[in-house]
Amino acid sequence: MYDRVFQLVHDFPHLQFTLNGGVHTIEEIREHLNHGVRHSLIAEHPVAVTKLTEPPQQIIGVMIGRESMNRPWMFANVDTQIFGESSNPGFTRREILTRYADYAQEQMTLYGANECLSCKRPPPLTPLSLSLRHREKRAVLLRPIINLFNGEHGSTIWRRALDREVVQTKTTTIREAILKAMSQMPDSSLDALPPS
Repeated sequence: MYDRVFQLVHDFPHLQFTLNGGVHTIEEIREHLNHGVRHSLIAEHPVAVTKLTEPPQQIIGVMIGRESMNRPWMFANVDTQIFGESSNPGFTRREILTRYADYAQEQMTLYGANECLSCKRPPPLTPLSLSLRHREKRAVLLRPIINLFNGEHGSTIWRRALDREVVQTKTTTIREAILKAMSQMPDSSLDALPPS
């Protein structure tokens, strides 16, 4: 699949490349690293790149896109497995979600629902448009955590609980919505450490 990329590296040794697309697992990242891909999970991680002791190569990174949204928990140990750190942050999903709930609430407080996230020119404000924008903003803020339990027992419960709380915009803040959805999940899922 990446033969063209490696051929470009060979044909243009004075240029640098970032491998992009189709990478789904940490094992695949390792395979690309073994083919000369220098350590970088996301191209904008210059800190990780500068920590390396190996000589620079023309492929400077591996970009993870959709997979990081579809299965974010899979990348919880990337610090040790790819970047060579001595330890990972080691947060449980409960810790991540509690912190994220505070962050999402802060974003809603700072930016409110008066801005349309997808509009180039916002329509006039009406009670209905404010309600729709509020729901849209909540949905955008919940997108990074919607698949945190993907592939595990209870993942459907999690997604439904979040969806239910997003629709009930008048009853809860976004922080409360996340915490209510968390209350539907078993403690064993919330408190499990990332797989090693």
